[in-house]
Amino acid sequence: MGEVYLAEDPALQRKVAVKVLRADFVANDVIRERFVREARSMAALQHQHIVPVFHIGYHEHTPYIVMPRLRGADLETWTRDIPTPYVKPENDYETPPGIIRT
Repeated sequence: MGEVYLAEDPALQRKVAVKVLRADFVANDVIRERFVREARSMAALQHQHIVPVFHIGYHEHTPYIVMPRLRGADLETWTRDIPTPYVKPENDYETPPGIIRT
């Protein structure tokens, strides 16, 4: 839903992360409101696993969220070595002995 960029906060002279709603979603009122609601929800919570929100705003009708820059690996790298659990499909069931499935 969004793209995250590294930016500079000139007033405080610090690096920040700016999450911007993807251009292909800007015209969709429902998705745009969901993006803003996400920012408000994040800002209302304080927890070590939730990134704080410094600011939300709009640039030419595109909403954005300003957050602290977090150092470390990106999500793809971080999750690469986590095994995906096998989930058995609903129609995949154990066949009793002596029964041939076709």
